[in-house]
Amino acid sequence: MSYKKNIIYFLVIFLGYNVNSKDSNELVFHNSPKKIENIFLQSVNGEEIELQKFSKNILIVNFWATWCAPCVKEMPDLLKLEDKLGKKFKVIFISLDSDPLVSIPKFIKRNKLKPFSSFVDTDFSLSNKLSVKIMPTTLIINERSEEVARLSGYANWLSKDIISKLENL
Repeated sequence: MSYKKNIIYFLVIFLGYNVNSKDSNELVFHNSPKKIENIFLQSVNGEEIELQKFSKNILIVNFWATWCAPCVKEMPDLLKLEDKLGKKFKVIFISLDSDPLVSIPKFIKRNKLKPFSSFVDTDFSLSNKLSVKIMPTTLIINERSEEVARLSGYANWLSKDIISKLENL
């Protein structure tokens, strides 16, 4: 039964979401920030955390999955970006994997990554609420819980252009 469930989840994700593997996409800033109502993030172990818990930081929220090649490609750069930008910024990852308790720890070990802030969206409610339709998608959210920019698809997060734009927030 679990095998059939995983196949169904895979088909829903595969058919319902586009994966954008273009070499690099543009970080698009909104003309006016989009207010994000109070939302709850679900940790890998099931704990709910309010997004506003991070309100002292500018958030870089990345929607990803372990099976998404562009997501995997940009993740190390996003982790380095958080270190480079300092305490004003916080990178959090929201996994769309169907079995995150198994897939995320294996992914971290296989890719030799440091532990990172990972949350899950197994029912796609958060990604639907925030209009995430392409993977990876990254939202830039300011301290007032407003989406100020969005990047759909893969990006070179360590490019001088992106770093400069983020430092000027």
